[in-house]
Amino acid sequence: MTNAVNNEYLATSTYIYAYFRQQHPALMHWTQLLAGIEPTTQSDLPHLELGFGQGLGLAITAASNDAQQVGVDFMAEQVDNLRELMQHTKANVVLHQSDFATFLITNTQHFQSMSLHGVWSWVSAETRAQIAAIIDQFLIDDGVVYISHNCLPGRAALQPAQRLIHHTAQLFNEQGDSGLNAALAVLGSALPISRYAQQTPTIASWWHSLSTENPRYLAHEYLGNAWHPMLFSDMAHSVSTASLKFACSADAIELLTDIHLTSEQQAWLNVIPDINLKQSYQDLLRNTGFRRDLWRKQIRFLSAAEQSQRIANQALVLLHPLVGLSKSMQGDLGEFELPQPYTEQILTYLASAQFSAKKVFQIQDNLSAQQLALTIEQIKPILIALTGLGYIHPAQTLQANNIENAQNLNRALCAYAWQDNRIGYLASPLAGCGIQVSRLQQLFLLAYEATKTLDVACWASWLWLNREKAIQPFTPSELNGDAANMRWLTTQAEAFKEGRFALLSAHQSIVVYS
Repeated sequence: MTNAVNNEYLATSTYIYAYFRQQHPALMHWTQLLAGIEPTTQSDLPHLELGFGQGLGLAITAASNDAQQVGVDFMAEQVDNLRELMQHTKANVVLHQSDFATFLITNTQHFQSMSLHGVWSWVSAETRAQIAAIIDQFLIDDGVVYISHNCLPGRAALQPAQRLIHHTAQLFNEQGDSGLNAALAVLGSALPISRYAQQTPTIASWWHSLSTENPRYLAHEYLGNAWHPMLFSDMAHSVSTASLKFACSADAIELLTDIHLTSEQQAWLNVIPDINLKQSYQDLLRNTGFRRDLWRKQIRFLSAAEQSQRIANQALVLLHPLVGLSKSMQGDLGEFELPQPYTEQILTYLASAQFSAKKVFQIQDNLSAQQLALTIEQIKPILIALTGLGYIHPAQTLQANNIENAQNLNRALCAYAWQDNRIGYLASPLAGCGIQVSRLQQLFLLAYEATKTLDVACWASWLWLNREKAIQPFTPSELNGDAANMRWLTTQAEAFKEGRFALLSAHQSIVVYS
């Protein structure tokens, strides 16, 4: 992006350390298969992420996979930070500190997959055209693209508020933190006496949600010059210049139509023959405000038999310990219970043998052994739900270089935990993606690395003795005295050891000391 185009996107503040699993290449592959689409042919070609921000997802994917990862971002600070982080590994990653216009001219590679999260709706029309040109020229015909964007009608009511936040912030220290705070304060004082807020039911819940968000996220979401929610039909028209067609949602949970749309709504939609118009009206019926979609140049739908065979041979792995997993899922129409006892047995089996990967046909055989026989077609909705909830992920064969790279990256990521909770994921060489790990759990991993013992009392003691290293406290403020803090830390460490620590060990995300 040139300087003129950069002015459309907020370039005065670095982005949050976010991880969006839906743009992970392996999950893009699996989600297409669940949707009945022949996935992109796996090849040695790299994956490209446009506008990677802090690049946490790019770093995790690069460290835990063999395929080359290429990233493009115009913010020098973010590129430099990621380069410094990746020096802890020997991962196959290439980073370009470049605007999209320059990358379009200078790039010579082709890609099997691409992704851009938090970019499309926040840049100018000129930049969106550059993105489409990059896709058109450098994505192979069999490739897939992940694009997230704000959409209409769900974001329509917020457009006046976004513009007011933007314009107000410009009067206060331009677009820095004080500008954001001032803009939110001014808008917050106006809303209680505003007919706009009174007559727009979604404004109250939106305003309340802002209090839970990271200020850096809010700055990038609302302070840029560009903020362009689109009807799906307009989005499809924009990317048609790259010969892209809508494949499916990147959110597997969206494939479960019955939890989002009534039978009457589904029947009404089914008479619309054009896929783009149908998706637009679906957004209208659901008041959708944000989409994550997969786009293809070429799409081939699998027969039912082909899909079942492909699914049956897919290896899967758990991304969470069993403790604390919800037995329900949320849809537009409310909360829905996961089918039992089938779901519980599937999860229990995936947790067995130290969380080792199992193919779907093995899951099917295990269900049959428990007198819970299901066909692959009957298992598929459960797999879709568990994928959408983030409980399961496609597994890959463990490779020594991936293990080493992932473990080295994870050590570097855990070091951030002394400062704050900016990092919420570590790399898994077994899943080839990220696993959720809280700040306190990362500090326990640092304690484990330092003590090289499985004695949780030692972890708690080491962490408490080194508490001066922490910029932000890691124990509750209401605890008084060393003894109380030690008891709390030991209890938390024990729960971690029995749950997520065991999972991380099985995934070989950490070095296991005997």
